[in-house]
Amino acid sequence: MKKSKKIIAVAIAAILGVTPVTAFANQRFVDTPVDHWAHDAIIYMSDSGFMEGNTAGQFMPNAPLDKFETARILARVAGFTHTNPGPAELAAINTAYSNHAPLLASMSRAFTRWNSNANREIAFLLDRGILTPADLNNFILVSSGQEQLRALSRQEATMFLVRVAGLSQQAAANVPTQLFNDNIAINATTRNYVYFMRDNGVVSADPYGNFLPNAPVSRAVLAVMTYRTMNIEGVNVPSRPAEVVLGTITSLYPTVPAIQIQSTASSIIYRTAANASIVIDGVAATFGNLVLGMEVSATVEDGQIIALVATQNQNLPQQPPPPPSETEAESVGTVPPATTHTTTLQGHVLEVTGNTILIEIRFLTPTGAIVTESMMFGTGANLTVIKANNSFPFESIIPGDIVSITVNGGVASRIEVTERERAFFGTLLERINHLNTITYVIEDRDGGLHNLIVTGQTILEREGQGPVNWNQVRIGDTLELNASGPNLVSAFAFGNRGTVEGVVNIIVLRQDLSEIVVTTATTTTTYFVTGTLDGLGTLQVGDRVRLLLDSLEIESFTILN
Repeated sequence: MKKSKKIIAVAIAAILGVTPVTAFANQRFVDTPVDHWAHDAIIYMSDSGFMEGNTAGQFMPNAPLDKFETARILARVAGFTHTNPGPAELAAINTAYSNHAPLLASMSRAFTRWNSNANREIAFLLDRGILTPADLNNFILVSSGQEQLRALSRQEATMFLVRVAGLSQQAAANVPTQLFNDNIAINATTRNYVYFMRDNGVVSADPYGNFLPNAPVSRAVLAVMTYRTMNIEGVNVPSRPAEVVLGTITSLYPTVPAIQIQSTASSIIYRTAANASIVIDGVAATFGNLVLGMEVSATVEDGQIIALVATQNQNLPQQPPPPPSETEAESVGTVPPATTHTTTLQGHVLEVTGNTILIEIRFLTPTGAIVTESMMFGTGANLTVIKANNSFPFESIIPGDIVSITVNGGVASRIEVTERERAFFGTLLERINHLNTITYVIEDRDGGLHNLIVTGQTILEREGQGPVNWNQVRIGDTLELNASGPNLVSAFAFGNRGTVEGVVNIIVLRQDLSEIVVTTATTTTTYFVTGTLDGLGTLQVGDRVRLLLDSLEIESFTILN
């Protein structure tokens, strides 16, 4: 049975003692609304450049972390410069790597799933004592000859974060005043770290007084734990050094504001700080004076441009355009300045009016921030529109279409329309019923996530049952899907009935969807209970149980101990 990627976020939120806050007014990621319990911490980690989202605009807060991804995040928190390191930073990184290259090579030989792409971050952490050689043995689990990436556990997260913060001596001297009910399950090597973090408000007990030391840590949980660790008195976390980026402006996003800079090594979009110093040809200027094609030297700190020196490209008009008026800055569509620069953008259509097209573009900044920009383009006499490799009328483009658009000076020269209709296979991770809108969270076979809306016209069927309601498609079902834009057109579900025996690790009781985490000899898996289930209230952590399953949903259970 496939292991669910959904982690019990509500339970962990309770363990961390988190209450939803809305200090930040904007929604940064599509799957992390402003009232999400970890929102502020996620924004902090994103703005600091410690954690990133994906190109679909998702932070994936409930996704578990393996040790390789954890190493990358911890290294950045500890001062590892992962983009355009300066000479001093690069020398330090190379020295750390040389110091530990033999050990890393031996790990790569020992494990076929060893991720060598994280070796420099791992070496950086080894060099600073945040990781030890013994810790590397816990990156990969070998069971029955099969290798699996090991998830970061709660007790390991406390240990690593204490080391990153430079508080190991304080943790060793800490004397806890009260023990968790499952203290015996906490490893002796991590116990001091766990209680030090509890006494400093980083972690707390669940409603049953347990710490759950072996529970996997999700991305949102690590964000909250890191955020709280940074606020412990006496914490010693190095600041990220500023870097200088040299290159050419290839895109401007006035409403963000942000700038895309093409350097010799990369093309990256940087936010511009509100108080950033901008100088063009030796004269103080504003963001609105910048023009595509300018050569720039940008000082970047924590993922934002704090100072920028630009030189007017000789192929462009010498007089920069005036800064946008307040009306232009607040308008939905921004017409790019007229230049001879040609670029290709991707997004979805908001509106087609006459000979103009308004599209929404979403892009990822270096700090993982998702920025949305609405841009309006005119159409020239030589416009080419393609759909399915055939010519397509411009007037037939409709809102919601996904397009790839080539523009020059604010005028579109080529538009390729992507098919809205698509068919694929996936696994149901979650059903969401919010404000009478039903959404299925689907993971496709390539690991991509899709949020598809179940409408009144959606056709749902399940193998052996025929037509079913939206809540009769089970979590864990394999689905054959047809979608049109954001809407689910049809889904045929393949279920999998069976039994599993194991020990209850975590229990989260809710009215609509309860979750039970069970550990067997080889796996730890989350199973679900929709609605009520006889005897569920008698189940306790530590019980050995036999579950009767329909996909990942529990139909009934027997307590074996």
